[in-house]
Amino acid sequence: MDESVAADPLPNLHDDAPWDREMDLGPFGLGARSLTPGTTKLGATLYEVHPGKATLPYHAHHAMDEVIVGVRGTATVRTPRGDVQLGEGDVLCCPAGDDGAHQVRNDTDHAVRVMIFSNRPEVDAIEYPDSRKLQVGVGTWGTDSFRRWILDATATREYMDGELDEA
Repeated sequence: MDESVAADPLPNLHDDAPWDREMDLGPFGLGARSLTPGTTKLGATLYEVHPGKATLPYHAHHAMDEVIVGVRGTATVRTPRGDVQLGEGDVLCCPAGDDGAHQVRNDTDHAVRVMIFSNRPEVDAIEYPDSRKLQVGVGTWGTDSFRRWILDATATREYMDGELDEA
């Protein structure tokens, strides 16, 4: 066994280790920490959602499956079929595509925690139905190689627009 790996502290769902990233912006408020350092094909992130806030806008990945696990408290997950109450130990699968659209909210007065597992596709298209945006991402999430473009999903162009000599 590689002793350098064993010497690193193991990620823990219940500790108070510092967050890798934090956000408090309008209706969104969270702390987040990766639970899978060093992996390239599978990711897991622990989210603590502030009272009355959501993690991110309602969205659907088109190449990424996600599994949301309740860790502490009761989160509300908006889905295409309506809101789902996610208690401690509950598991909700969000498959790639429209049927897997989701948003994690905290409708309580106390912080709640969820863990989200996902595959890490090299390319993903993420649709935001409420704001009519489309995000296209390429590369490895969380690294300098990752690039993304956020587009207006209502704008349309023909395939050959800008490709033919108009002279």
